[in-house]
Amino acid sequence: EINKNIVADVTFSDLDISLFRNFPDLSAGIEGLIITGRDEFKKDTLLSAKKIDIALNLFSVISGKNKIDAIILDKPRIHAIINKEGIANWDITVPNTLSTPEASPANFSMELSRYEIKDGYISYTDIPGNMVAEFINLDHTGKGNFNQDQFFFSIKTNADYINFEYERIPWLVRTKAVLDADFQIDNKTNTYTFKTGDIKLNELLLASEGFFQLANDSTYKMDIRFSA
Repeated sequence: EINKNIVADVTFSDLDISLFRNFPDLSAGIEGLIITGRDEFKKDTLLSAKKIDIALNLFSVISGKNKIDAIILDKPRIHAIINKEGIANWDITVPNTLSTPEASPANFSMELSRYEIKDGYISYTDIPGNMVAEFINLDHTGKGNFNQDQFFFSIKTNADYINFEYERIPWLVRTKAVLDADFQIDNKTNTYTFKTGDIKLNELLLASEGFFQLANDSTYKMDIRFSA
Protein backbone atom coordinates (compact mmCIF):
# COMPACT_ATOMS: atom_id res chain seq x y z
CA GLU A 1 0.00 0.00 0.00
CA ILE A 2 2.90 2.38 0.72
CA ASN A 3 4.41 1.70 -2.70
CA LYS A 4 1.13 2.61 -4.37
CA ASN A 5 1.21 6.09 -2.87
CA ILE A 6 4.82 7.19 -3.33
CA VAL A 7 7.29 7.28 -6.23
CA ALA A 8 9.72 4.89 -4.51
CA ASP A 9 9.96 1.28 -3.37
CA VAL A 10 9.68 0.46 0.33
CA THR A 11 10.56 -2.80 2.06
CA PHE A 12 10.96 -3.75 5.73
CA SER A 13 11.71 -6.95 7.62
CA ASP A 14 9.41 -6.72 10.63
CA LEU A 15 6.87 -4.63 12.51
CA ASP A 16 6.37 -4.72 16.27
CA ILE A 17 3.98 -2.98 18.65
CA SER A 18 4.89 -2.24 22.28
CA LEU A 19 3.24 -0.51 25.23
CA PHE A 20 6.45 -0.47 27.27
CA ARG A 21 9.27 0.86 25.04
CA ASN A 22 8.10 4.49 25.20
CA PHE A 23 5.50 4.24 27.98
CA PRO A 24 2.95 5.81 28.31
CA ASP A 25 3.05 6.11 24.50
CA LEU A 26 2.25 3.24 22.18
CA SER A 27 5.29 2.33 20.07
CA ALA A 28 5.19 1.04 16.51
CA GLY A 29 8.62 -0.16 15.39
CA ILE A 30 9.54 -0.73 11.74
CA GLU A 31 12.67 -2.88 11.41
CA GLY A 32 15.00 -3.19 8.44
CA LEU A 33 13.40 -0.33 6.51
CA ILE A 34 14.77 0.38 3.02
CA ILE A 35 13.50 3.06 0.62
CA THR A 36 14.94 2.98 -2.90
CA GLY A 37 14.25 5.36 -5.76
CA ARG A 38 12.70 4.80 -9.16
CA ASP A 39 13.43 6.02 -12.69
CA GLU A 40 16.63 8.14 -12.62
CA PHE A 41 17.26 7.14 -8.98
CA LYS A 42 16.53 3.44 -9.45
CA LYS A 43 19.97 2.32 -8.21
CA ASP A 44 20.05 4.77 -5.27
CA THR A 45 18.97 4.03 -1.70
CA LEU A 46 17.28 7.09 -0.22
CA LEU A 47 16.98 5.68 3.30
CA SER A 48 17.84 2.52 5.19
CA ALA A 49 17.51 2.07 8.95
CA LYS A 50 17.98 -0.67 11.51
CA LYS A 51 14.75 0.49 13.14
CA ILE A 52 12.35 3.39 13.14
CA ASP A 53 10.24 3.81 16.27
CA ILE A 54 7.06 5.87 16.10
CA ALA A 55 5.58 6.81 19.49
CA LEU A 56 1.83 7.40 19.37
CA ASN A 57 -0.15 9.04 22.14
CA LEU A 58 -2.05 6.07 23.60
CA PHE A 59 -5.22 7.98 24.45
CA SER A 60 -5.32 9.50 20.97
CA VAL A 61 -5.07 6.01 19.46
CA ILE A 62 -7.97 4.83 21.60
CA SER A 63 -10.03 7.84 20.52
CA GLY A 64 -9.05 7.36 16.86
CA LYS A 65 -7.06 10.62 16.47
CA ASN A 66 -3.63 8.93 16.11
CA LYS A 67 -1.29 11.70 17.29
CA ILE A 68 2.45 11.12 16.78
CA ASP A 69 4.55 12.27 19.76
CA ALA A 70 8.03 11.12 18.70
CA ILE A 71 10.00 9.53 15.86
CA ILE A 72 13.28 7.74 16.64
CA LEU A 73 15.63 6.56 13.87
CA ASP A 74 18.15 3.90 14.92
CA LYS A 75 21.25 3.66 12.69
CA PRO A 76 19.72 5.38 9.65
CA ARG A 77 21.69 5.82 6.41
CA ILE A 78 20.33 8.70 4.36
CA HIS A 79 21.56 9.52 0.86
CA ALA A 80 20.11 12.83 -0.39
CA ILE A 81 20.86 13.62 -4.03
CA ILE A 82 20.03 16.45 -6.42
CA ASN A 83 20.92 15.27 -9.92
CA LYS A 84 22.27 17.38 -12.78
CA GLU A 85 18.70 18.14 -13.94
CA GLY A 86 17.93 19.63 -10.49
CA ILE A 87 15.63 16.77 -9.43
CA ALA A 88 15.83 15.68 -5.78
CA ASN A 89 15.63 11.99 -4.91
CA TRP A 90 13.58 12.72 -1.78
CA ASP A 91 10.72 14.20 -3.80
CA ILE A 92 8.76 10.95 -3.76
CA THR A 93 5.22 12.14 -3.11
CA VAL A 94 2.65 11.43 -5.81
CA PRO A 95 1.32 14.69 -7.36
CA ASN A 96 -2.23 15.51 -6.31
CA THR A 97 -4.36 15.42 -9.46
CA LEU A 98 -7.67 15.90 -7.67
CA SER A 99 -9.44 19.16 -8.54
CA THR A 100 -11.96 19.09 -5.70
CA PRO A 101 -11.83 22.34 -3.68
CA GLU A 102 -12.19 20.59 -0.35
CA ALA A 103 -11.14 17.18 0.86
CA SER A 104 -12.43 15.43 3.95
CA PRO A 105 -9.95 15.80 6.83
CA ALA A 106 -7.79 12.77 7.58
CA ASN A 107 -8.08 11.22 11.03
CA PHE A 108 -4.42 11.86 11.76
CA SER A 109 -2.38 14.56 13.51
CA MET A 110 1.37 15.23 13.28
CA GLU A 111 1.73 16.81 16.72
CA LEU A 112 5.39 15.82 16.86
CA SER A 113 7.18 16.96 20.01
CA ARG A 114 10.47 15.05 19.66
CA TYR A 115 12.60 13.31 17.06
CA GLU A 116 15.94 11.56 17.43
CA ILE A 117 18.68 10.12 15.22
CA LYS A 118 20.95 7.51 16.80
CA ASP A 119 24.32 6.69 15.20
CA GLY A 120 23.26 7.97 11.81
CA TYR A 121 25.00 8.50 8.50
CA ILE A 122 23.87 11.28 6.13
CA SER A 123 25.31 12.17 2.75
CA TYR A 124 24.15 15.10 0.63
CA THR A 125 25.16 15.57 -3.00
CA ASP A 126 24.04 18.65 -4.95
CA ILE A 127 25.41 18.27 -8.48
CA PRO A 128 24.15 21.63 -9.90
CA GLY A 129 25.36 23.42 -6.76
CA ASN A 130 28.71 21.60 -6.82
CA MET A 131 28.32 20.74 -3.14
CA VAL A 132 28.91 17.54 -1.14
CA ALA A 133 28.39 17.01 2.61
CA GLU A 134 28.77 13.94 4.79
CA PHE A 135 27.86 13.34 8.46
CA ILE A 136 29.30 10.21 10.08
CA ASN A 137 28.28 8.70 13.46
CA LEU A 138 25.61 11.36 13.93
CA ASP A 139 23.57 11.68 17.13
CA HIS A 140 20.87 14.33 16.92
CA THR A 141 17.73 15.26 18.86
CA GLY A 142 15.13 17.93 18.25
CA LYS A 143 12.24 19.09 20.44
CA GLY A 144 9.37 21.44 19.66
CA ASN A 145 5.66 21.66 18.92
CA PHE A 146 5.88 21.27 15.16
CA ASN A 147 2.09 21.50 14.78
CA GLN A 148 2.02 25.23 15.57
CA ASP A 149 2.60 28.21 13.25
CA GLN A 150 4.88 29.71 15.91
CA PHE A 151 6.93 27.50 18.19
CA PHE A 152 10.23 27.08 20.04
CA PHE A 153 12.62 24.46 18.67
CA SER A 154 15.72 23.11 20.41
CA ILE A 155 18.39 20.79 18.93
CA LYS A 156 21.44 18.92 20.17
CA THR A 157 23.86 17.47 17.60
CA ASN A 158 27.08 15.50 17.85
CA ALA A 159 28.95 14.05 14.85
CA ASP A 160 32.25 12.20 14.99
CA TYR A 161 33.14 13.37 11.48
CA ILE A 162 31.84 15.94 9.02
CA ASN A 163 33.14 16.34 5.48
CA PHE A 164 32.05 19.36 3.45
CA GLU A 165 33.14 20.30 -0.05
CA TYR A 166 31.95 23.29 -2.09
CA GLU A 167 33.15 24.22 -5.59
CA ARG A 168 35.72 21.41 -5.22
CA ILE A 169 37.23 23.10 -2.16
CA PRO A 170 37.24 20.91 1.00
CA TRP A 171 36.16 23.21 3.84
CA LEU A 172 35.77 20.48 6.46
CA VAL A 173 37.68 17.17 6.44
CA ARG A 174 36.90 14.54 9.11
CA THR A 175 35.94 17.34 11.48
CA LYS A 176 34.34 16.49 14.82
CA ALA A 177 31.31 18.73 15.42
CA VAL A 178 29.03 19.62 18.33
CA LEU A 179 26.05 21.95 17.94
CA ASP A 180 23.48 23.01 20.53
CA ALA A 181 21.00 25.62 19.35
CA ASP A 182 17.60 27.12 20.08
CA PHE A 183 15.27 28.37 17.34
CA GLN A 184 12.12 30.47 17.31
CA ILE A 185 10.09 29.40 14.26
CA ASP A 186 7.43 31.64 12.70
CA ASN A 187 5.85 29.78 9.77
CA LYS A 188 3.47 32.66 9.02
CA THR A 189 6.34 34.99 8.08
CA ASN A 190 8.92 32.25 7.27
CA THR A 191 11.25 33.72 9.89
CA TYR A 192 13.76 31.61 11.83
CA THR A 193 15.40 33.30 14.81
CA PHE A 194 18.20 31.41 16.52
CA LYS A 195 20.86 31.51 19.19
CA THR A 196 23.56 28.88 19.62
CA GLY A 197 25.17 28.11 22.92
CA ASP A 198 28.07 26.17 21.47
CA ILE A 199 29.28 25.34 17.98
CA LYS A 200 32.41 23.26 18.24
CA LEU A 201 34.46 22.23 15.20
CA ASN A 202 37.37 20.17 16.50
CA GLU A 203 38.84 22.66 19.02
CA LEU A 204 37.35 25.79 17.46
CA LEU A 205 34.53 27.10 19.65
CA LEU A 206 31.99 29.43 18.04
CA ALA A 207 28.70 31.12 18.92
CA SER A 208 26.12 32.81 16.73
CA GLU A 209 22.72 34.48 16.88
CA GLY A 210 20.38 36.25 14.50
CA PHE A 211 17.57 35.51 12.09
CA PHE A 212 16.93 34.23 8.57
CA GLN A 213 13.72 35.04 6.66
CA LEU A 214 12.43 33.77 3.32
CA ALA A 215 10.65 36.78 1.86
CA ASN A 216 9.64 34.87 -1.29
CA ASP A 217 10.99 32.17 -3.60
CA SER A 218 13.95 34.28 -4.75
CA THR A 219 14.55 36.75 -1.89
CA TYR A 220 15.71 36.31 1.68
CA LYS A 221 16.68 38.56 4.58
CA MET A 222 19.14 37.77 7.30
CA ASP A 223 21.13 39.32 10.14
CA ILE A 224 23.60 36.89 11.71
CA ARG A 225 26.36 37.63 14.21
CA PHE A 226 29.27 35.30 14.93
CA SER A 227 31.85 35.24 17.68
CA ALA A 228 34.75 32.97 18.60
